[in-house]
Amino acid sequence: VVIDGQTGCIVPRNSKLLAEKIINLYENENWASMGEQGKKRVDEYFSMETCINNYVQLYKELVNTGIRQ
Repeated sequence: VVIDGQTGCIVPRNSKLLAEKIINLYENENWASMGEQGKKRVDEYFSMETCINNYVQLYKELVNTGIRQ
């Protein structure tokens, strides 16, 4: 979901690295655009409509190939 450095930040479970990343974001003038890009990505790939359409397509493919579980 998150593209590191573009739509947000991925940080391993390490409090020191997390603190450094937060400070870097605070000092970075582009942090707001990361949020905007993240929202755009969520709207594009993870909206309710997109998820429903993806599930419908998956079910159609499963039915058409004869795979039923």
